[in-house]
Amino acid sequence: MPNLIRKNWGAIKLEHMKKVLYVFMVASMITVVGCREEKTPGEKVDERMEETGESMEDAADEVEDNMEDAADEVEDRVEDATDDN
Repeated sequence: MPNLIRKNWGAIKLEHMKKVLYVFMVASMITVVGCREEKTPGEKVDERMEETGESMEDAADEVEDNMEDAADEVEDRVEDATDDN
C-alpha cells in the first residue's frame, strides 16, 4: 500500500498544482479587469482635448525652435558675406 501512495503522490501533487495555478490565473484576470478605471464620455473628451492641446504646444515649440535656427543661419550668412567685403 505505501508504494501505491508514493506512485500516485506525484500525480496528486501535479493535479493540485494545476488547480492552484488555474485559480491564481482566474483571480489575476478578475483583479486586472475589476481595477480598470471607468471614464464618462465627458472625461474622455476632456482627456483627448488636453492631449491635443499638449500636442499643439509641442508642435508650436518645434516651429519656434526651427524659426530661431533659421534666423541664426541667416544671421551667420549675412555676417560671413559682410566680413568678406
